[in-house]
Amino acid sequence: MIGGALIVRIFVPGSFEYPLNYVLSMAIGCLGLLAGAFGFWMIKEPPSDINNINEKNEGMISDSIRILKEDVAFRRFILIENITSFSLMILPFYIVFVKHTFEDYKNFFGAYVMAQILGSILSNFLWAAISNKLGSTTVLKICILTGASIPLIAIVLQPAGAVWYILVFLLVGVITSGRNIGFEPYLLEIAPEDKRTVYLGIRGTLNILDVLLPLAGGFFIDKLGYYAAFSTVSAVMLVAFFLAQSDRMVKKQS
Repeated sequence: MIGGALIVRIFVPGSFEYPLNYVLSMAIGCLGLLAGAFGFWMIKEPPSDINNINEKNEGMISDSIRILKEDVAFRRFILIENITSFSLMILPFYIVFVKHTFEDYKNFFGAYVMAQILGSILSNFLWAAISNKLGSTTVLKICILTGASIPLIAIVLQPAGAVWYILVFLLVGVITSGRNIGFEPYLLEIAPEDKRTVYLGIRGTLNILDVLLPLAGGFFIDKLGYYAAFSTVSAVMLVAFFLAQSDRMVKKQS
């Protein structure tokens, strides 16, 4: 990823003209995905210790409905994850905002990519330490609060110039990794061991806004403008943060 960011930096001011710059970027992505695929193929999963799972299930749909009725913490988790998808909606538009706001934006493209990648990589150590000491719920809350602050930071930094948006993209990388370390481990913590597959399936099915909101981002920007859209996302993320403060997010396990 860091090598890709360095090559993107080479594109500015432009050693490679369009479309060669995009060809090289896509080729880097292709090679990275192939390397990742080989890594997954080499993983040997141990056999499960849980037997007769199918005999315990009453059917996927009825089992899912029962889980949603009985598990308050899981319902709250689904609600919060959907709400926080608003932060994902706005992520692609930070670079569009920079492009429409600053004339010298091209000089910082490589720096933005590098900052986002470094934020994602280096913050993993921070998130891991927080998760080990304070739990995945705390990671989730900090990540949500950070996601609420980024749109406001983007607004405040506008008079300072394009170079300061390196901080915005650094924080984007931080919350990107934070979501993975916060949401997924928390779900595994609240899901009973013999129902984890069902919980993951319900989560994937009901996490609707995670899919729809990125598609709707352009509509919100067009109708509200950047500042109103950014402020709205911050407000929604604060709602998610207060929901995450509820004791219903914590499920006691025997």
